[in-house]
Amino acid sequence: MTLIRILLGLSVFLSGCGYTLERGNPPLPADARTLALLPVRNETYEPGLETEAAAQMQELLRANTSVVLTIPDQADQVLEFTLTRLVESKTEATTDAPAGVTVSLSAQASLQDRRSGVYLWENVGVQASVSESAVNDSLELTSGIQTTRIRQDLLLELCRKVYDRIFLDF
Repeated sequence: MTLIRILLGLSVFLSGCGYTLERGNPPLPADARTLALLPVRNETYEPGLETEAAAQMQELLRANTSVVLTIPDQADQVLEFTLTRLVESKTEATTDAPAGVTVSLSAQASLQDRRSGVYLWENVGVQASVSESAVNDSLELTSGIQTTRIRQDLLLELCRKVYDRIFLDF
């Protein structure tokens, strides 16, 4: 009962201050309606990462019904990002923890409003990390990024951070 009162009070307070709790399909910044995703550049040593990152980003953007994806010449805004650094670190098994791998991926991202030519944000650093222990699914530790689940999780986390930057952190 106390929790209900707290939540009710919080919602009344927030609505009185002009704040709203956003859900669903947030719009693009600066009243844009269309967005183009430029080809993802890959400066890491891992081939094919850019193709998978582009597919993940497109999937996230298509799920937002307030966004229309289009070609760059027809877009209000253009998103570009570059995969800049991929790092794998392996940990040896100890008495307290099993062996594991942590894979981190860094990127630079920019969002330009093509109508005005102004960058809404430029060269913003984004980083994602995924850790996995050897006890889960008998992980092969010879190369963490080659493990499909780690690769997919890493790219999804990175793309979600870029997505959040566009729609939630603007």
